[in-house]
Amino acid sequence: MEFSFTPTAITTGGIVPPGEYEAYCDVCNLFDTKNGNGSYLQCRFKIHSGPHAGRLVTERFTVTNPNEDAVRIGHEQLSRLCKAIDVTAVKDTEDLVFKTCKIKIDVEKRKDNGNDQNRIKKFERLPNGPVVIQRPKTEEGECPF
Repeated sequence: MEFSFTPTAITTGGIVPPGEYEAYCDVCNLFDTKNGNGSYLQCRFKIHSGPHAGRLVTERFTVTNPNEDAVRIGHEQLSRLCKAIDVTAVKDTEDLVFKTCKIKIDVEKRKDNGNDQNRIKKFERLPNGPVVIQRPKTEEGECPF
């Protein structure tokens, strides 16, 4: 059997170009820090429309930490996200998922290895407010996350 293949450009994965995108958080979890003296929310955002639809960007929000500045910054960032998706109080990570907003993405160098990484610099409310995205279903009807 003969086989022929011409490589094409890879359009998934890697760095998302800087810009503003309509997106939603599809996975959000609370984790302890490696040293155990703090916690953070790790949220994965999925670009909802445009040429980069389906691409993923992860952002972390410091929840607790001995460093008061880290906590202040994390809470400010989380407050901006909540305002953008019309959430007035967070009781569970589920309160943050599947609601659209506008995110501004930039590219920064990682401190640990110097590689490029995406960072979300801004969360904004969409002009007509957030749209609630239907959760994906498994064969059993449950959300897989």
